[in-house]
Amino acid sequence: MARGKQLDNETVYKIMASYYATNNYAETARQLGLAKTTVFDIVEKNKDKEEFVQLRTKTQNKFSEKFENILNKAINRLDKELDEQVSIPVNQLSTVIGTIYDKNRLENNESTENTNQTIMIGFSEELEELSKWILLYLNYILNKKNFA
Repeated sequence: MARGKQLDNETVYKIMASYYATNNYAETARQLGLAKTTVFDIVEKNKDKEEFVQLRTKTQNKFSEKFENILNKAINRLDKELDEQVSIPVNQLSTVIGTIYDKNRLENNESTENTNQTIMIGFSEELEELSKWILLYLNYILNKKNFA
């Protein structure tokens, strides 16, 4: 866009709507084919105007409703799989729990920085015993290769 060229109201509205949907200047610029600085300037100039405050609130509410719907589906599916004792790998389970935790914090405008959380996953005695034997066997194999 040429320096100093005024944008029409429709383009300003598209910028604000896209920015509120993505919360990202670069992505909004890419979607609309504009410079990132143009998007930044327009957002900063218009973000406190009543119509855009309402647009932001409407966009946030729409996102929250959609997120809550998807989250409920995911939790119900996870509940069902856990109830049916489907074997879910621990790394996948921890990813699901972490993602849900982070998204919930973001929705509530809370920090998602690393925090100390402990989740205890119980194993049967047989599984615990088996894991000890597996570790012993792996150590044996590794040591055997090192000394061969």
